[in-house]
Amino acid sequence: NFGAAFILIVQCVTLTGWSEMMYRSENASGIFAVPFFVNLITICFYIVLPLTIIIIKDALQASSKDAFSHKQKHSAVTRIKNKLCQKHTQDNSSPSAMRAEMFEEIEGKDKIMQ
Repeated sequence: NFGAAFILIVQCVTLTGWSEMMYRSENASGIFAVPFFVNLITICFYIVLPLTIIIIKDALQASSKDAFSHKQKHSAVTRIKNKLCQKHTQDNSSPSAMRAEMFEEIEGKDKIMQ
């Protein structure tokens, strides 16, 4: 009975053949089936379904925003690294000095991005 009830609820939520099921239930149990189906359709189709869609949409937007932010940070670090490599190649300075300057500049950019 649980499987049949679950299929009935899914049919009602998707609005696929729910009126036929309502008439069958009305014939079996009387007029009390009609308010059940009307309330089920109202709650599921007009309240639960839009909320579910909104939650999924927000989750997708948040994940795309995080991916974009990560991409921005990566491109900023690459630009800093390339700029400092060119600068220190021209100056013939040590790799440790270049590394220290790169970390300082990345930390400064990171504070600005936050």
